[in-house]
Amino acid sequence: MPRYGGEFVSPSDVLESPVAGNVRPSGVITLREILELPMARIGDPEMVVEGTGLDTPVRWVHHGDIFDVAPLLRGGELLLTTGLALGTASSVDRVRYIDQLADAEVAALALELGRTFRVVPPEMKEAAGRRRLTLVAFKSAVPFMPIMEEVHTRLVDLRAAEMRLADDVGRLLNDALLEEIGLQGLLEAAAEIVHAPLVVATRVGRIAAAAGIGPVDDPVSLVRAAAMQTDIAIHGDRWGTVYLGQVPAGLEATARLLLERLPTAVVLELLRSREVVTAQERVRRDLMHDLLNGRAAGGAGLHARAELAGFHPPLDAQLAGLALPVFPGLIDAIVGALGQRRIPAMPAVLDGDLLLLLALPAGADPERMAQDLLAAVLATGQAAAWEQGPIATGPPVKALSDAGRTLREARKTLALARRLRMSDPIIPASTLTLERLLSTWHDEPELHAIVDELLGPLLAYDAERARDLARTLEVFLLCGGSKVEAAKLLFLRRQSLYRRLETIEELVGPLDDATHRAALLVALKARRLLVAA
Repeated sequence: MPRYGGEFVSPSDVLESPVAGNVRPSGVITLREILELPMARIGDPEMVVEGTGLDTPVRWVHHGDIFDVAPLLRGGELLLTTGLALGTASSVDRVRYIDQLADAEVAALALELGRTFRVVPPEMKEAAGRRRLTLVAFKSAVPFMPIMEEVHTRLVDLRAAEMRLADDVGRLLNDALLEEIGLQGLLEAAAEIVHAPLVVATRVGRIAAAAGIGPVDDPVSLVRAAAMQTDIAIHGDRWGTVYLGQVPAGLEATARLLLERLPTAVVLELLRSREVVTAQERVRRDLMHDLLNGRAAGGAGLHARAELAGFHPPLDAQLAGLALPVFPGLIDAIVGALGQRRIPAMPAVLDGDLLLLLALPAGADPERMAQDLLAAVLATGQAAAWEQGPIATGPPVKALSDAGRTLREARKTLALARRLRMSDPIIPASTLTLERLLSTWHDEPELHAIVDELLGPLLAYDAERARDLARTLEVFLLCGGSKVEAAKLLFLRRQSLYRRLETIEELVGPLDDATHRAALLVALKARRLLVAA
C-alpha cells in the first residue's frame, strides 16, 4: 500500500500545475552562445531583428550564398551568408528569400556586411520583422568556417554527452525495476537521480507514491507548485501524472531525461505488480492469453472480445504476431510508431515480453513493419536495450481465430533467438523453422542419437584438433552446396575450402546426395539447440 494512498489532489490542482519551460532542448545551443564565440565577435555582431531572441535554440549552422537555399534546410539552423546571391536580386525577391527562410523555420539569419551590402536592405529587415525571423548583421568580415567547425563540434559533444546521460538514467531505472521494490521504491530511486521531490498522482487525484519530500512538505503542495510534470498513459489512456519539484542547478537535463523515461517505468511497475490494470487492459491480456493457449472460441464472440480490447482489424487485413523484450520507453515508442502508420494493434505484456498482434494491409511484409518499429525504438536512444533480445515475427494469418498460431510462433522464435544468442535485430519465424520443430524434441534421446550418428566423427575431429569444420559444413549446406558462395562467406580461397570439404566427406560421408545433405543440416541445427540448452 503506498504511503500516501489516502490523500487526494483536486482536479483543479492537477490542471493548474505548471509545466517547466527552463529545460534546455536536446542537442542544441543558443544563438547567444554562438555570437559570444571569439571568432564570431570578430564580426561585431548586431541584432537587427530580435525575432525569437538571443536565446533561440540552434540545431545546426549552415553557410549558403545561393538564393534557393531554403529547400536545403530542415529547420533550427543558423544560416550564415555574405548575401552574394541577393546583391543583384530585386526587392521582391529579397522579401521572398526571407519568407522562404521563415517557412523553413530557420533559427536565425546572419548577414555579413561589407562584401555585398553596406547595411541590411530595409525590405529584408521589414520582412524579417513581419515573420519574426531573427536577423543578425556582422558589421565586418567574419570567418564562417571556424564558427561552423566550433559549433558543430560542441553540438556533437553535447549530443554524445546527452546519450551517455540517457543511458545512465535508463540503467538506473532498469535496475530499480529489476529489484522489484514497488512503485514507492522506484520513485525513491528516481528522486535520488535528480535530488528533487517526485509525486505520482492518478488521474482522479489520488497520490499513489511520493519520494524526496522534506519533513515539513507534503505531496499535495508539491503538485500545486511542481516545476515539471508529465502524464502517465497506459495503452493510450491517461492514468495519472508525475510531478517533479525544483531541481538543483546543473541537473535540468537529467530531470528532462528522467521525465521522458519515468512514466514508462511506472507503467511497467504497475503492470508487474498488478497494482493497476484498466478494464481494457484486463480484457486485452486475457484475450492474448487465451489466443496463445488455444482457448479463444471463434465466431462472433471472439470478435466481440477483440472490440472490447480496442483491436479493430479491417476485414481484409492479415494478422501477424510480434514478440520482443520489454524495457522503459519501448511501449510508448511502439504505440506511437503504430499510431503514425495507422496500424491496428493489440499489445500485452506477458511474462516480461511484449506481445503484439498487428493488423497489416493485405500483402504487407511483417518483417518490414518490424524494421520500421525497430527504427522508431532506436530513435528513442534505447539501442542498448536490444541486447535483451530481438524483434521476432510470426507468420501472417488471415483469421482472428488463427491469431494464436502467429503469436505462439513469434514468442517461440524470440525464446530460441535468446537461447541461441542470435544478434540479428529482427528474426522472422521462417528463419528458425527447423529450430522451432526440433525444440519440441530437445529432451528426446533420439535427437542426441541422431546428432551422434551423423556428426559424431566430425565433432570428435574438431575437438581433437581445435578445428571448426562443423561450421564449414553448415555454411556449405546453407549455401545450397555452392562452393563459390561458401568460400566467400567463410573468407577462404576455393582450394582451401575444397580441402576442408574432402576432410568432411571422409568423416560424415559424401555431400553430393541431397537427402544426406538435408539430414546433416538438421543434425547441425539440432546440435546448436543441444549445446545452447
